[in-house]
Amino acid sequence: MNRIAQTTLTRSRVIPMPGRLPVSRLVRSLPGRGVRVETPLDQVDTDTLITTTGTIAAVRYLDNKVFGRTMIVLTAEDGNSAHVLFDADSAYYAEPVLRKGSRIELHGLVTRHIPGQPAGLEGLGVRVVSA
Repeated sequence: MNRIAQTTLTRSRVIPMPGRLPVSRLVRSLPGRGVRVETPLDQVDTDTLITTTGTIAAVRYLDNKVFGRTMIVLTAEDGNSAHVLFDADSAYYAEPVLRKGSRIELHGLVTRHIPGQPAGLEGLGVRVVSA
């Protein structure tokens, strides 16, 4: 096999990227009813409420204290990831489960703070799926 054929990307070999974490969102189909749809984070509108599951790859305390603003990197099994920011109030309640290596289910809002940068999430609530 030649060198070009070895490095050419195919559909099955997509490069994992920040902002492409698979998320689930509710799509209204009929009044009072909805259907959950899974899609990459970067294809969801800003301020949409989502649910996703992933493994915490990193935890960073932004205010130099445990109960201040906290950012995590949440990674899916396919390698795609997202930065998740918890404000001080949300971080206070989520802190016991925010540990590197923990697998969590996250509820949050899609955010885009800087044009051209990957979409992120504002963490609203979490629960441990497995530690």
